[in-house]
Amino acid sequence: MNRISRTGQSIGPEQRISIWEALRAVTCEAAYQYGEEDSKGQIREGMRADLVILSADPLASAPQDLRDIAVLETIKDGEVVFRA
Repeated sequence: MNRISRTGQSIGPEQRISIWEALRAVTCEAAYQYGEEDSKGQIREGMRADLVILSADPLASAPQDLRDIAVLETIKDGEVVFRA
């Protein structure tokens, strides 16, 4: 999404992906890679309840602000395992 080095230099801007594509890569697509797309990767009935609650909506945030979004809560198998 940003493709910025630690020194602030742009790296391969033509290889950037959207925030939506990045979220799919770590949810639906990751579940598919592990053969778990029938039970993970989406929030819907019948799926495992593994998710995080964030301090802001990444889809409504500017790419440069994504690193400031905090994880407020983590839920695994329907149980809260982390709360800020």
